[in-house]
Amino acid sequence: MDIDTRTLRTFWGVVGAGSFTKAAQRLGYSQSSVTMQIRTLERIVGEPVFIRSSNGVRLTPAGETVWEYAKQLLSLVDNLEDELQRTADPFPRIRLGVVPALACGKLLSRLTHAGQALLKHVGLDLRVVVSHDIPAALREKRLDAAIGLASAERRCAAGGAEAGAAVAEEREPYSDRDSRIVLGGLKFAAVAPSPGRGGGAASQYVRPITAPVLVADPGCPSQRWLPEYLRMRDGRPAESRELATLDGIRESVRTGLGCAMLPVGLFGAAERDSLVPMSGVPVMRWSAVLQSDPARPFGDLHRRALVDTVQLALQPTAAAGLAFTLLGGARA
Repeated sequence: MDIDTRTLRTFWGVVGAGSFTKAAQRLGYSQSSVTMQIRTLERIVGEPVFIRSSNGVRLTPAGETVWEYAKQLLSLVDNLEDELQRTADPFPRIRLGVVPALACGKLLSRLTHAGQALLKHVGLDLRVVVSHDIPAALREKRLDAAIGLASAERRCAAGGAEAGAAVAEEREPYSDRDSRIVLGGLKFAAVAPSPGRGGGAASQYVRPITAPVLVADPGCPSQRWLPEYLRMRDGRPAESRELATLDGIRESVRTGLGCAMLPVGLFGAAERDSLVPMSGVPVMRWSAVLQSDPARPFGDLHRRALVDTVQLALQPTAAAGLAFTLLGGARA
């Protein structure tokens, strides 16, 4: 059986449009051309694929079978075309996922600025993706890489002094075949509204629990930790509520809607001003990890440039200086 993709796309267009006339208009063909292609398909199949009526067309049993396989075949052809285009494109794009527990506006902005400076002739597309979806997104090529969090098996002393900024841990060496690269450590603190802000009082978040724990990504270790810690400490489950974005969680905490575990070093001083650390809850550290598909490794230059981009974005001072330069501040 020899059916070309042009014929399958025409068949698909007729199914979607519901008639030969509408399909011809959408595809830019003459109606006679569409009719001829469908007749050719029916000769190959050996029976009609459409039942024609005054109200349009509908699939025959044979047409249903062709439709099921055409869906798979055309999807594979589209994927092949995309992959060949990306390989041939002198200005490729890297689709980078960021877990919600890190996807605050400031970090996304830093990633964009750092990418412009370090990823020469490469576009950087940022997408927020929950932890559990990362493996499938990499495997299905919806992402080229992703920034997630992994346990660093370390904790810092409790208190506000430890909640100041993102810090870089000693980094592991990597090779071009690595699918997971540890980029550095980030400090997370359990925070509540400061007294007098948003109608809440910080003390209400200590004992007993009277407000829910707000989480950005239930599958992320940084977001699972606080509900579990409070359950063990207080002997009863802590209520959790999921919000879509880290900025939304910070604002919700600020206005007294709950408490949360936040990467405080990714927020500026003004944003931290309306939050206070929860008393007696240790500041924790998780490792930022760059993940990719081991079956589809990056080229050396792209891999190293992407690692440098993310590491720079995780250092607020360096990223701020880079943004200042890119925006023309250095010439002022």
